[in-house]
Amino acid sequence: MKKYHSGYYLAISNCDSVDDYSEKLIEESNLKLIRSNYSCDDWYIDWIYNSKWNGLEFIINAESFEIAQNILFNVLCAAAVIEGTVMWSNEAHYPHEFGTIDEVKGHEFTYKPVKAFSNLSIPYYFHLAILANKDIQLANSIVKYQLSTEIYSQHYMDLHEVIDWKKTDFNYIQMRFAYAIITAYSVIEELGLEIRASKEKPSRLKDGYWNPIVKDDLTRRLKSSNIQVSEDISWMIRGDATSIESKKSIKTSRTAEWADLSGYKNEFFISINDGYVSLHDAIDYISYLRSKISSHRVGDRIMDLSVFDVANAQHLVRRLILEKVGQWK
Repeated sequence: MKKYHSGYYLAISNCDSVDDYSEKLIEESNLKLIRSNYSCDDWYIDWIYNSKWNGLEFIINAESFEIAQNILFNVLCAAAVIEGTVMWSNEAHYPHEFGTIDEVKGHEFTYKPVKAFSNLSIPYYFHLAILANKDIQLANSIVKYQLSTEIYSQHYMDLHEVIDWKKTDFNYIQMRFAYAIITAYSVIEELGLEIRASKEKPSRLKDGYWNPIVKDDLTRRLKSSNIQVSEDISWMIRGDATSIESKKSIKTSRTAEWADLSGYKNEFFISINDGYVSLHDAIDYISYLRSKISSHRVGDRIMDLSVFDVANAQHLVRRLILEKVGQWK
């Protein structure tokens, strides 16, 4: 096998070796820096000290450049899932044969640069990429998630601390909201966790409650995917209600701990009325946003989609992906 630089590395901090790093900084046994945790049939990872970056670089051992490149595409997508947003660069790293970093120049340096990126979450990136390599539905899911965040996403710190608006007056941005939601919902379908209903078997009965047959079927598939159905998901409900929210509000089981107190008003910040929502209702709501608002000939109805609709959709599918593979915390 050939060795390729990945550009991803773990900065050294009072650690003398790969084993030392694993022992001090990685608690999860399936993320320890040992080959058995980071290998597939046609590739595996080694760790070599890179003096230029002062860190342990993840070195790809693969039969071909194409395999190494596919790994780095999946790592890019895995990073978006782990971090919950599009990463600092939405362009994949390019593999270069080991020992050739200093030789990259000119046209190749411009279009296929050797990037250096360090983050304590990098073992998670590669572990999720390994799992995706063995499961086509998971591989498709992480690619779709990354694509959704690339279409539109906001970092969680901006959502919680900076954003004082909900929707925009710009079709260009609102359409991105719509297609970020469409792509996020497609992850639910890829995982086989969509609501399976029909005209003869509607998801809701006339009284508005779930059809037990449809709900039980979804519950069974969630449980078989390692999803903790009893654990509700946090949901952003902020600012004045849009026409979409007024027409179809989502039911919360309880108020979030960080929500504003009843009657609290602040002229400088958007109101926070976040709560917790059952997974069934969360999937149903994103399905509604995808089918009834974001898809087909949209007219002007997408103008009432909000940045929080996008964030909720991406948060939901991120949980489904990570919980399925045992990485949700």
